[in-house]
Amino acid sequence: MTQSMLSDARVTLAQPVPAPVRVLVIEDTASLRMLVTTFLQGHGFETAEAWSIAGARELIESFRPDIALLDLMLDDGEGYDLISRMSERGIPVMVISSKDAPLDRILCLEMGADDFLTKPFEMREMLLRTRRLVKLIPAEDEQKKTVNTLDFGTFRLDLVERVATKMSGLGSKLTDAEFRLLRLFLENQGQVLDRKHIGQEIFKRTFMDNSRSIDVLVSKLRKKIDTETGTSVITNVRSTGYVFNADMSVRRD
Repeated sequence: MTQSMLSDARVTLAQPVPAPVRVLVIEDTASLRMLVTTFLQGHGFETAEAWSIAGARELIESFRPDIALLDLMLDDGEGYDLISRMSERGIPVMVISSKDAPLDRILCLEMGADDFLTKPFEMREMLLRTRRLVKLIPAEDEQKKTVNTLDFGTFRLDLVERVATKMSGLGSKLTDAEFRLLRLFLENQGQVLDRKHIGQEIFKRTFMDNSRSIDVLVSKLRKKIDTETGTSVITNVRSTGYVFNADMSVRRD
């Protein structure tokens, strides 16, 4: 599909509704993009359309979406970077893609996606999943809270910037999924968390107890927060899950 670079994105308003939820639909197939946006508008959502990475980046700034539906294969590249960009801003993301291999799903979730819908799909299922994402939109009062940091072991976690910083000064930027996992551990200090519970809390969907995606996520987090002595604050509990043990304190700025 060929589109003018000067008309890389388009905003379409739904019928007026109280405080409409803004949905950014990023899809390079014009017919599907129009079908999705029209369907969402008919159910009270405000929509914006983009069919390229460049157009999506522009609309993230100008349209300020509450939710995003993202196709991975776009006119000017793959949209993985957009997942991280939006999740860092607290924008719930549902990936809609024909790439349905388990590794594709895991990669998207690790980069911060909140849901994954495989093409082809039913429009009503898409609507149901979009409505579930509405529950993940940060409340305005939450966004305005005073900056807090959590100190644990030799690290300080900035809850706004989502950076885990060693006392030595080196920092590690966390993905959305890594941040949620670390915060879950900190909120359940010393308690054994099974994989099913972790999956439900982090990805907001049901996980099997033997899901390898949780182990992969924990491994990535460990690499960023293991102490300089090589001792991990995250301990495996055989056949169950994990437990987090570290001295912790809270600081409100």
